[in-house]
Amino acid sequence: MKCFLICCGQRMPTWVAQGFQEFHKRLPKYLAPTLVELPTVKASSQDTIREQEGLQLLKAVPPDSLVISLDDEGTILDTKQFATHLNHWCQHTKHLCFVIGGPYGLSQAVLERADFCWSLSPLTFPHQVVRLIIVEQLYRAHCLLTHHPYHHE
Repeated sequence: MKCFLICCGQRMPTWVAQGFQEFHKRLPKYLAPTLVELPTVKASSQDTIREQEGLQLLKAVPPDSLVISLDDEGTILDTKQFATHLNHWCQHTKHLCFVIGGPYGLSQAVLERADFCWSLSPLTFPHQVVRLIIVEQLYRAHCLLTHHPYHHE
């Protein structure tokens, strides 16, 4: 299995990039996501931006992928639930893709393509920070599944 993190936006603050790299290097190779950064779209309306970014995101998803979209309308999972889902996904897919939209969210086409829609929280996060949260949660779930002491109960 290969993991991907497909995102709109190419500029992460230094502290986000450093945090991302720290957790990325801790993950086993199959779970360390390949980061695919797509350019943000400049257009006159939020709907147009969402639609055009959605086309880019869908084009970047490899064939035979299980797609997890990040959206505030998605299912909220606690850490144990996410670890259980991750374990299942890893066993049943060739490619696991986490898809993060730009500042205006994901298009309807991306949400319809997603196999699972995940909400990290009812809070709103900057889309760049979501990358860091995802890679940390991958590491935390991996530690929980392998009985590593990083995740304390």
